Amino acid sequence: MDERRTFSRVETRIRAFVRVVDSPDRLPMAYDNPLLTSEEKPDLSGANIHTALGDFLQAMDNKLDTILSSIHQERLRHEFPLEVEVVEAGGNGLRFVSGQPFEDNQPLEIVLVLNQYPLRLASAVGVVSRQEAIPSGTQWVMEFTRVREGDQEAIVSFVFREERERIRERKWTD
Repeated sequence: MDERRTFSRVETRIRAFVRVVDSPDRLPMAYDNPLLTSEEKPDLSGANIHTALGDFLQAMDNKLDTILSSIHQERLRHEFPLEVEVVEAGGNGLRFVSGQPFEDNQPLEIVLVLNQYPLRLASAVGVVSRQEAIPSGTQWVMEFTRVREGDQEAIVSFVFREERERIRERKWTD
């Protein structure tokens, strides 16, 4: 009996970095940053500092996030030579577009860029389960075989945010 949970999937357009690995059971590299796990910025209102200084510190924090995000993405490009566009994501896997050909059951490690600023990443290892022809080329379907719990939670949270955004878009267009 397959005990894998099923998760919602959502259409999206995000960047990801991929590399071929030797085994679908390989543990993915960890890219989470405990300082970035919270969506909220620190509240400086009770810090007994002048408001202008608090605003300045917040602006500096934002600029440092931008610089660190850029540096980290350059490192990812070096470690993961293939850049792909994810067009559908879920907690069990994803669908992506790439000019690079892949084979069925080929093990891959992927790092999803869930948010550019501040940089939010999630990594997983999986296998290419199939390819699908589309008018502009080929889409590849990847099923995850190893995902750290925190990364899976980040992906599921991303899917829920994207679904809410689609609902809001439909509400405003009706």
